[in-house]
Amino acid sequence: MATLQFEEHVSGGFKISSGSYAIMTESKDLGGLFPADAPFDPSLTNRLIQTDQGVTVKLKWTVTGGLAVLIAGKWSYKVIFEKMGGDEFPGEFSGTTPFVAALTNTYNVSVAVPANQLTEGVYRVIAIVNLEGPAPANVKAPVAAFADLGLIQVYQVS
Repeated sequence: MATLQFEEHVSGGFKISSGSYAIMTESKDLGGLFPADAPFDPSLTNRLIQTDQGVTVKLKWTVTGGLAVLIAGKWSYKVIFEKMGGDEFPGEFSGTTPFVAALTNTYNVSVAVPANQLTEGVYRVIAIVNLEGPAPANVKAPVAAFADLGLIQVYQVS
């Protein structure tokens, strides 16, 4: 589990509460010679992922304060897999969720990475969150976060 580090440059009553996090879980191992069940499903990743396993990155944060009632827009979030070594992985997995105008609101979002999307290799996993204003401009607000979930190895069983 990694701490989702927020920076907020909004005056007044707008705060991201402590306790924000990013965590990666992996789906059941379906292939290979020994597709043993994990202790629970989904299981926290041991940072060794087979190519035929999907993973999910879960993000959680809480917004509090009176100013939050007056804000409109959406949260955009994405997970980047930076491949170590010579090759580059061009993909990122992303989503959005509406900003909820409330004195306190906790956001729980997930970014799913389907099986067979990552090739063999070692990846650094980064989660990014931004607050954006309403459409059509979608101007980024001065509220942003990231979490470095560390390195994972993706491998293929023959």
